[in-house]
Order: sequence, then structure tokens, then C-alpha cells
Amino acid sequence: ATTTATTTTNTTTTAPVSGALGPGGVPLGGVGPGSVAPDTLEENKKKRTHLPAAAIAVLKAWLFSHVGYPYPSEEEKTQLSTETGLTVLQVNNWFINARRRILQPLLMQMNQNQGAMEGPPGTMPPPSSFKPPPPQQ
Repeated sequence: ATTTATTTTNTTTTAPVSGALGPGGVPLGGVGPGSVAPDTLEENKKKRTHLPAAAIAVLKAWLFSHVGYPYPSEEEKTQLSTETGLTVLQVNNWFINARRRILQPLLMQMNQNQGAMEGPPGTMPPPSSFKPPPPQQ
């Protein structure tokens, strides 16, 4: 019986990407120390978590009762963290977002409505700000 041995050589060739070189002479667009393979991008994405509704209710209650100055102190953040079961960082981030996403539009709308109510003397606010009385049954 005779056996035949074969050897294979693994060679890889890379095509230059338009000849452009980055820092340190590394070709741009290639796989290297600063690049991330496409399949690992999905692994690095963090899943977005939603906060519990009860925690949001506590935070909103604090926010709406402090509209004039919606910045909790460090002690208040710690207290809110304890009440809600969130971390202080989560509480802090929630307030950063809430001031932009909840308070800012609310205050802008209130200012627009206030401006509509304070038109020239003898004028009425636009009909869109009126609410018709409930129908009588």
C-alpha cells in the first residue's frame, strides 16, 4: 500500500485600497489595528433597556413639582435612586433627557399659548386653543 502526502500552502493576498496610507503607513480601509470587522459590530451594540414604569412615575412626579429648577441635588438623586431602584447614573441620565424631551417642549408650548392669550387688546385667542364644552345629554 502506498500513501501519498500532499502539502498546501496558505497564502493571502491583499489588494491596496487606492494606495492611500494612514498614520504609520497602514493602508486605509484595510483590516488593521484600528478597524473593526463587520460581524463584531453587532456584538458590541448594547441592548436598549427601558426603565420600569413605576420608576418613571416617581421621576416625573419630582420633575413636575420642580419645574422652576429641574436639577436635583446629589442628595435628591441618591434619594430618587433608592426610591426607584435605579442607579444614580440612570437617574442623572433620565433627568438630562427629560429636561430636553419633556420640559423643553412643554415650556415652549406654554409660552406659545401664553402669547396667544396675550394678543392685542380686544382680540381673542385663536380657535385652536378653545375647547368646546362637553355635549349635554
